[in-house]
Amino acid sequence: MSQTVTLPARTEDHQIAIYLAAIGAGTLLGWALPAQGAGLAIAINPVLGALLYVTFLQVPAASLLRALGQGRLLAAVLTVNFAVEPLAVGAMLPMPVRS
Repeated sequence: MSQTVTLPARTEDHQIAIYLAAIGAGTLLGWALPAQGAGLAIAINPVLGALLYVTFLQVPAASLLRALGQGRLLAAVLTVNFAVEPLAVGAMLPMPVRS
């Protein structure tokens, strides 16, 4: 007897690949159509809100609280937010030209 795999289960199995493809598509569109950025800027907050909402719908609150109590998750979150992310943003900023 075969088991039917639903679309949400399939997308969850390939979540990282989907995120990377979306980031790549957004990057390519940004480079190809830079003039459209100003018009699309108003969509950033609603889209981020929807993504956060959908993401947290999948995480049971009890599991999240239990995971935050573990040192490894907290260390990873703090490292990414306060070390990796600032370095990535700094690398994306244009370097000042010194004469």
